[in-house]
Amino acid sequence: MGRDDSIRDRDKKSFSELDKEHREKRGRRDDDAPRQKKIERSQAYSDYKRQLNAAFDGGGLPDAVKEKLGDTALGKEKKARKAAAALILDADGAAAVTAAVRDFIDAHGFPDDQVVLGKILELEDEPALVLEALETIGRLATEGLLARGKSLRARIKTAQMTVDDDDVVAAAARILKLL
Repeated sequence: MGRDDSIRDRDKKSFSELDKEHREKRGRRDDDAPRQKKIERSQAYSDYKRQLNAAFDGGGLPDAVKEKLGDTALGKEKKARKAAAALILDADGAAAVTAAVRDFIDAHGFPDDQVVLGKILELEDEPALVLEALETIGRLATEGLLARGKSLRARIKTAQMTVDDDDVVAAAARILKLL
């Protein structure tokens, strides 16, 4: 009996076509996405993310990592900055706030925390500090690192009206245009 060449030719595929089919069958499956979402919803993953965020926010390293590495200088510096900022926020009266701000500046440079800067804007008798706070707010605003809120705008307007310094008034007007 003779061979039916038409059937044989129809079933022939090149090696590149066979390889392509094989790769497509072995390729990424759609069921990988639900597996990743399941991992992200797990308690262990949530704990990991929480500890990582705490480490970057100055809360220090997780205990398991501390045992292996010890506490880093970066974590200690961040924790000290956070404590010094808390002293500014907890201070009562302009003299106490001014003293806490000056201590912060001596130890860590000028603060760049938005809430602390808002507190500095309340120092009517310290135009140099208020001006520096306004310049820092302007820098943060241009870098996109400032959460724009009505509270900060109100504090800037108040500083513009209450601080008797032409540089502060001009800087406040310029910053308000940025916001």
